Amino acid sequence: MDFEYFSRLSQNLSQLLDDADDYDVIINVGENPNIKEFRVHSAILKSRSPYFKNALSQNWTKKKYNVFKFNKPNISPIIFDMIIRYIYAGKLDLNEKDGSDILDLIVASDELLLDELVTFLQEYLIKNESEWLQQNFLKSTNLSSWSENDIMVLKSTLNQFISHIRFFDISSNNFHDNVWPFRKVLPEALFEEIMPFYMTNTKPIQNKLASRNLKFTVDSLIIKPKHSRVLANWVLRKDSNAKIPEDSDGNDFKNFMISRVVNSYYAIYESSFRNEALNFGNGDLVIDNKDVTCKQSHYENNIVDTKNYTIEEMEIFQFIMNTTDTIKETKE
Repeated sequence: MDFEYFSRLSQNLSQLLDDADDYDVIINVGENPNIKEFRVHSAILKSRSPYFKNALSQNWTKKKYNVFKFNKPNISPIIFDMIIRYIYAGKLDLNEKDGSDILDLIVASDELLLDELVTFLQEYLIKNESEWLQQNFLKSTNLSSWSENDIMVLKSTLNQFISHIRFFDISSNNFHDNVWPFRKVLPEALFEEIMPFYMTNTKPIQNKLASRNLKFTVDSLIIKPKHSRVLANWVLRKDSNAKIPEDSDGNDFKNFMISRVVNSYYAIYESSFRNEALNFGNGDLVIDNKDVTCKQSHYENNIVDTKNYTIEEMEIFQFIMNTTDTIKETKE
Protein backbone atom coordinates (compact mmCIF):
# COMPACT_ATOMS: atom_id res chain seq x y z
CA MET A 1 0.00 0.00 0.00
CA ASP A 2 1.30 3.44 -0.94
CA PHE A 3 1.36 6.07 1.80
CA GLU A 4 1.36 9.75 0.85
CA TYR A 5 1.59 12.58 3.34
CA PHE A 6 2.32 15.71 1.35
CA SER A 7 1.09 18.08 4.04
CA ARG A 8 3.89 17.14 6.45
CA LEU A 9 6.44 17.13 3.62
CA SER A 10 5.37 20.63 2.61
CA GLN A 11 5.61 21.79 6.22
CA ASN A 12 9.10 20.33 6.65
CA LEU A 13 10.40 21.88 3.44
CA SER A 14 8.94 25.23 4.41
CA GLN A 15 10.76 24.99 7.74
CA LEU A 16 13.95 24.15 5.85
CA LEU A 17 13.60 27.47 4.03
CA ASP A 18 13.02 29.43 7.25
CA ASP A 19 15.95 27.74 9.03
CA ALA A 20 18.43 27.57 6.15
CA ASP A 21 21.57 26.96 8.21
CA ASP A 22 23.06 24.66 5.57
CA TYR A 23 22.34 26.96 2.61
CA ASP A 24 24.65 27.01 -0.38
CA VAL A 25 23.01 29.81 -2.40
CA ILE A 26 22.61 33.51 -1.62
CA ILE A 27 20.27 35.52 -3.85
CA ASN A 28 20.02 39.28 -3.42
CA VAL A 29 16.59 40.29 -4.67
CA GLY A 30 15.30 43.78 -5.51
CA GLU A 31 16.89 47.18 -5.90
CA ASN A 32 18.04 49.80 -3.40
CA PRO A 33 16.69 50.62 -0.94
CA ASN A 34 14.46 47.54 -1.10
CA ILE A 35 16.87 44.60 -1.25
CA LYS A 36 16.46 41.33 0.61
CA GLU A 37 18.91 38.44 0.91
CA PHE A 38 17.54 34.92 0.46
CA ARG A 39 19.57 31.94 1.68
CA VAL A 40 18.43 28.82 -0.10
CA HIS A 41 19.49 25.36 -1.25
CA SER A 42 20.73 24.65 -4.76
CA ALA A 43 19.45 21.06 -4.80
CA ILE A 44 15.86 22.18 -4.28
CA LEU A 45 16.11 25.11 -6.69
CA LYS A 46 17.61 23.02 -9.49
CA SER A 47 15.06 20.24 -9.08
CA ARG A 48 12.11 22.64 -9.20
CA SER A 49 13.16 25.30 -11.71
CA PRO A 50 14.91 24.89 -15.10
CA TYR A 51 16.07 28.49 -14.72
CA PHE A 52 17.94 27.76 -11.51
CA LYS A 53 19.23 24.49 -12.93
CA ASN A 54 21.09 26.53 -15.55
CA ALA A 55 21.84 29.52 -13.33
CA LEU A 56 23.52 27.37 -10.69
CA SER A 57 25.72 25.53 -13.14
CA GLN A 58 29.45 26.10 -13.07
CA ASN A 59 29.27 27.68 -16.53
CA TRP A 60 26.96 30.47 -15.38
CA THR A 61 27.68 31.17 -11.71
CA LYS A 62 30.89 30.53 -9.85
CA LYS A 63 30.98 29.32 -6.28
CA LYS A 64 32.84 31.35 -3.71
CA TYR A 65 33.54 29.68 -0.38
CA ASN A 66 31.22 26.87 -1.52
CA VAL A 67 28.30 29.28 -1.94
CA PHE A 68 26.62 30.43 -5.15
CA LYS A 69 25.85 34.13 -5.04
CA PHE A 70 24.00 36.24 -7.58
CA ASN A 71 21.47 39.07 -7.87
CA LYS A 72 17.87 39.34 -9.10
CA PRO A 73 17.22 43.10 -9.19
CA ASN A 74 14.19 42.87 -11.51
CA ILE A 75 11.98 40.95 -9.04
CA SER A 76 10.63 42.51 -5.85
CA PRO A 77 11.46 40.78 -2.54
CA ILE A 78 7.75 40.26 -1.77
CA ILE A 79 7.09 38.52 -5.08
CA PHE A 80 10.26 36.44 -4.86
CA ASP A 81 9.41 35.36 -1.31
CA MET A 82 6.06 34.02 -2.55
CA ILE A 83 7.71 32.17 -5.43
CA ILE A 84 10.52 30.67 -3.34
CA ARG A 85 7.96 29.36 -0.84
CA TYR A 86 6.05 27.82 -3.71
CA ILE A 87 9.27 26.18 -4.93
CA TYR A 88 9.98 24.72 -1.49
CA ALA A 89 6.53 23.87 -0.14
CA GLY A 90 4.25 23.88 -3.19
CA LYS A 91 2.03 26.50 -1.57
CA LEU A 92 1.03 29.96 -2.77
CA ASP A 93 -0.93 32.42 -0.63
CA LEU A 94 -2.90 34.80 -2.87
CA ASN A 95 -5.04 36.29 -0.09
CA GLU A 96 -5.19 40.08 -0.24
CA LYS A 97 -3.24 40.11 -3.53
CA ASP A 98 -4.63 42.34 -6.26
CA GLY A 99 -4.34 42.08 -10.03
CA SER A 100 -1.05 43.94 -10.11
CA ASP A 101 0.52 41.48 -7.66
CA ILE A 102 -0.75 38.50 -9.67
CA LEU A 103 0.67 39.98 -12.87
CA ASP A 104 4.06 40.51 -11.19
CA LEU A 105 3.94 36.88 -10.06
CA ILE A 106 3.23 35.74 -13.61
CA VAL A 107 6.13 37.74 -15.04
CA ALA A 108 8.56 36.49 -12.38
CA SER A 109 7.35 32.88 -12.66
CA ASP A 110 7.75 33.01 -16.43
CA GLU A 111 11.33 34.24 -16.06
CA LEU A 112 12.09 31.40 -13.64
CA LEU A 113 10.52 28.92 -16.11
CA LEU A 114 7.85 27.74 -13.67
CA ASP A 115 5.39 26.82 -16.40
CA GLU A 116 2.79 25.14 -14.20
CA LEU A 117 2.67 28.19 -11.92
CA VAL A 118 2.34 30.56 -14.87
CA THR A 119 -0.61 28.57 -16.21
CA PHE A 120 -2.35 28.54 -12.83
CA LEU A 121 -1.80 32.27 -12.23
CA GLN A 122 -3.05 33.22 -15.69
CA GLU A 123 -6.28 31.30 -15.13
CA TYR A 124 -6.60 32.76 -11.63
CA LEU A 125 -6.10 36.31 -12.93
CA ILE A 126 -8.75 35.91 -15.64
CA LYS A 127 -11.26 34.31 -13.27
CA ASN A 128 -10.79 36.50 -10.21
CA GLU A 129 -9.45 39.83 -11.48
CA SER A 130 -11.48 40.41 -14.66
CA GLU A 131 -12.41 43.95 -13.65
CA TRP A 132 -8.76 44.83 -12.98
CA LEU A 133 -7.79 43.36 -16.38
CA GLN A 134 -10.33 45.56 -18.15
CA GLN A 135 -8.98 48.65 -16.44
CA ASN A 136 -5.32 47.77 -16.96
CA PHE A 137 -5.36 45.84 -20.23
CA LEU A 138 -2.59 47.88 -21.81
CA LYS A 139 -0.65 50.54 -19.94
CA SER A 140 1.83 51.56 -22.64
CA THR A 141 -0.03 52.94 -25.66
CA ASN A 142 2.95 54.96 -26.89
CA LEU A 143 3.82 52.77 -29.85
CA SER A 144 6.84 54.90 -30.69
CA SER A 145 8.58 53.15 -27.79
CA TRP A 146 7.58 49.69 -29.01
CA SER A 147 9.98 47.50 -30.92
CA GLU A 148 8.89 45.38 -33.88
CA ASN A 149 9.25 42.36 -31.61
CA ASP A 150 6.85 43.92 -29.05
CA ILE A 151 4.22 44.31 -31.75
CA MET A 152 4.70 40.75 -33.02
CA VAL A 153 4.39 39.38 -29.48
CA LEU A 154 1.12 41.26 -28.99
CA LYS A 155 -0.13 40.07 -32.39
CA SER A 156 0.66 36.46 -31.52
CA THR A 157 -1.02 36.80 -28.11
CA LEU A 158 -4.23 38.31 -29.48
CA ASN A 159 -4.45 36.20 -32.63
CA GLN A 160 -6.98 33.70 -31.25
CA PHE A 161 -9.22 36.45 -29.85
CA ILE A 162 -9.42 38.92 -32.76
CA SER A 163 -11.97 36.84 -34.66
CA HIS A 164 -14.38 37.28 -31.72
CA ILE A 165 -14.29 41.10 -31.83
CA ARG A 166 -17.42 42.76 -33.23
CA PHE A 167 -15.64 45.57 -35.05
CA PHE A 168 -18.89 46.83 -36.57
CA ASP A 169 -20.16 47.66 -33.09
CA ILE A 170 -17.18 49.96 -32.52
CA SER A 171 -17.78 53.61 -33.33
CA SER A 172 -15.48 55.46 -35.71
CA ASN A 173 -14.12 57.64 -32.91
CA ASN A 174 -13.47 54.63 -30.70
CA PHE A 175 -11.81 52.80 -33.58
CA HIS A 176 -9.60 55.79 -34.35
CA ASP A 177 -8.52 56.26 -30.73
CA ASN A 178 -8.15 52.66 -29.56
CA VAL A 179 -7.82 50.33 -32.56
CA TRP A 180 -6.05 52.30 -35.29
CA PRO A 181 -2.81 52.69 -33.29
CA PHE A 182 -2.62 48.89 -33.15
CA ARG A 183 -3.59 48.22 -36.77
CA LYS A 184 -0.38 46.22 -37.32
CA VAL A 185 -1.77 43.64 -34.91
CA LEU A 186 -4.80 42.96 -37.12
CA PRO A 187 -4.66 40.33 -39.88
CA GLU A 188 -4.28 42.06 -43.25
CA ALA A 189 -7.45 40.49 -44.73
CA LEU A 190 -9.52 41.62 -41.74
CA PHE A 191 -8.10 45.14 -41.90
CA GLU A 192 -9.06 45.43 -45.58
CA GLU A 193 -12.56 44.18 -44.75
CA ILE A 194 -13.35 46.60 -41.94
CA MET A 195 -11.76 49.78 -43.33
CA PRO A 196 -14.58 50.47 -45.86
CA PHE A 197 -17.03 50.44 -42.95
CA TYR A 198 -15.16 53.19 -41.10
CA MET A 199 -14.56 55.19 -44.28
CA THR A 200 -17.99 54.92 -45.94
CA ASN A 201 -20.12 53.17 -43.29
CA THR A 202 -20.53 50.20 -45.64
CA LYS A 203 -20.86 46.86 -43.91
CA PRO A 204 -19.78 43.63 -45.61
CA ILE A 205 -22.44 41.39 -47.12
CA GLN A 206 -21.55 38.62 -44.71
CA ASN A 207 -20.98 39.55 -41.09
CA LYS A 208 -19.69 36.58 -39.10
CA LEU A 209 -20.69 37.93 -35.70
CA ALA A 210 -24.10 39.37 -34.98
CA SER A 211 -24.11 42.76 -33.30
CA ARG A 212 -24.49 42.89 -29.54
CA ASN A 213 -26.01 46.36 -29.82
CA LEU A 214 -29.40 45.19 -31.04
CA LYS A 215 -32.06 47.82 -30.54
CA PHE A 216 -35.17 46.58 -28.80
CA THR A 217 -37.59 47.73 -26.15
CA VAL A 218 -38.95 45.93 -23.13
CA ASP A 219 -42.52 46.57 -22.08
CA SER A 220 -41.75 46.90 -18.40
CA LEU A 221 -41.90 49.33 -15.52
CA ILE A 222 -39.37 47.32 -13.52
CA ILE A 223 -36.50 46.41 -15.85
CA LYS A 224 -34.71 48.01 -18.77
CA PRO A 225 -33.37 46.36 -21.96
CA LYS A 226 -29.89 45.98 -20.45
CA HIS A 227 -31.39 43.91 -17.63
CA SER A 228 -33.19 41.52 -19.97
CA ARG A 229 -29.93 40.18 -21.37
CA VAL A 230 -28.66 39.32 -17.90
CA LEU A 231 -31.95 37.71 -16.95
CA ALA A 232 -31.73 35.62 -20.13
CA ASN A 233 -28.22 34.52 -19.16
CA TRP A 234 -29.55 33.45 -15.78
CA VAL A 235 -32.24 31.37 -17.48
CA LEU A 236 -29.66 29.79 -19.81
CA ARG A 237 -27.30 29.26 -16.86
CA LYS A 238 -24.56 31.21 -18.63
CA ASP A 239 -23.82 33.52 -15.72
CA SER A 240 -25.51 33.36 -12.34
CA ASN A 241 -23.38 36.22 -10.96
CA ALA A 242 -23.73 38.78 -13.74
CA LYS A 243 -23.20 42.32 -12.54
CA ILE A 244 -25.64 45.10 -13.39
CA PRO A 245 -25.20 48.65 -12.08
CA GLU A 246 -27.79 50.04 -9.71
CA ASP A 247 -30.82 51.54 -11.39
CA SER A 248 -32.18 55.01 -10.77
CA ASP A 249 -34.11 53.75 -7.73
CA GLY A 250 -30.99 52.32 -6.12
CA ASN A 251 -31.86 48.67 -6.77
CA ASP A 252 -28.72 46.60 -7.08
CA PHE A 253 -29.60 43.75 -9.44
CA LYS A 254 -26.46 41.76 -8.65
CA ASN A 255 -27.94 41.11 -5.20
CA PHE A 256 -31.10 39.53 -6.57
CA MET A 257 -31.94 36.03 -5.40
CA ILE A 258 -31.92 33.26 -8.02
CA SER A 259 -33.76 30.11 -7.01
CA ARG A 260 -34.15 27.21 -9.45
CA VAL A 261 -36.69 24.44 -9.11
CA VAL A 262 -35.40 21.14 -7.71
CA ASN A 263 -38.41 19.02 -8.62
CA SER A 264 -39.81 20.16 -11.99
CA TYR A 265 -43.22 18.68 -11.14
CA TYR A 266 -43.68 21.53 -8.67
CA ALA A 267 -42.22 24.28 -10.88
CA ILE A 268 -45.65 25.89 -11.36
CA TYR A 269 -47.99 23.97 -9.08
CA GLU A 270 -51.69 23.64 -9.68
CA SER A 271 -53.72 22.75 -6.62
CA SER A 272 -57.39 21.82 -6.67
CA PHE A 273 -57.69 22.95 -3.06
CA ARG A 274 -56.32 26.46 -3.49
CA ASN A 275 -57.24 29.35 -5.74
CA GLU A 276 -53.96 31.21 -5.93
CA ALA A 277 -53.13 33.19 -9.04
CA LEU A 278 -49.64 31.68 -9.05
CA ASN A 279 -48.06 28.93 -7.01
CA PHE A 280 -44.38 28.15 -7.51
CA GLY A 281 -43.10 25.01 -5.80
CA ASN A 282 -46.29 24.38 -3.81
CA GLY A 283 -45.27 26.98 -1.26
CA ASP A 284 -41.97 28.56 -2.33
CA LEU A 285 -43.79 31.54 -3.85
CA VAL A 286 -47.57 31.74 -3.63
CA ILE A 287 -49.31 34.84 -5.00
CA ASP A 288 -52.98 35.46 -4.25
CA ASN A 289 -54.07 38.86 -5.53
CA LYS A 290 -51.38 41.05 -3.92
CA ASP A 291 -50.79 38.82 -0.91
CA VAL A 292 -47.63 36.70 -1.07
CA THR A 293 -46.41 33.84 1.10
CA CYS A 294 -42.98 32.22 0.83
CA LYS A 295 -41.87 28.96 2.41
CA GLN A 296 -39.04 26.98 0.86
CA SER A 297 -40.28 23.67 -0.46
CA HIS A 298 -39.25 22.53 -3.94
CA TYR A 299 -36.87 25.32 -5.06
CA GLU A 300 -33.16 25.58 -4.23
CA ASN A 301 -33.17 28.67 -2.04
CA ASN A 302 -35.48 30.50 0.30
CA ILE A 303 -36.55 33.58 -1.67
CA VAL A 304 -37.03 36.02 1.22
CA ASP A 305 -36.72 35.92 4.99
CA THR A 306 -40.23 37.31 5.47
CA LYS A 307 -42.86 34.60 4.96
CA ASN A 308 -45.73 37.00 4.23
CA TYR A 309 -45.75 40.31 2.42
CA THR A 310 -47.70 42.37 -0.09
CA ILE A 311 -46.49 43.07 -3.61
CA GLU A 312 -46.79 46.45 -5.30
CA GLU A 313 -46.32 45.25 -8.86
CA MET A 314 -45.62 42.00 -10.66
CA GLU A 315 -44.29 41.31 -14.15
CA ILE A 316 -43.72 37.94 -15.81
CA PHE A 317 -41.43 37.52 -18.80
CA GLN A 318 -40.97 34.71 -21.25
CA PHE A 319 -37.60 34.17 -22.94
CA ILE A 320 -37.68 32.54 -26.37
CA MET A 321 -34.56 31.41 -28.24
CA ASN A 322 -34.86 32.41 -31.89
CA THR A 323 -33.03 30.93 -34.88
CA THR A 324 -30.20 33.46 -34.69
CA ASP A 325 -29.31 32.57 -31.11
CA THR A 326 -30.44 35.87 -29.67
CA ILE A 327 -33.03 36.35 -26.97
CA LYS A 328 -36.50 37.72 -27.51
CA GLU A 329 -38.38 39.17 -24.57
CA THR A 330 -42.15 38.75 -24.51
CA LYS A 331 -44.16 40.23 -21.69
CA GLU A 332 -47.21 38.35 -20.57
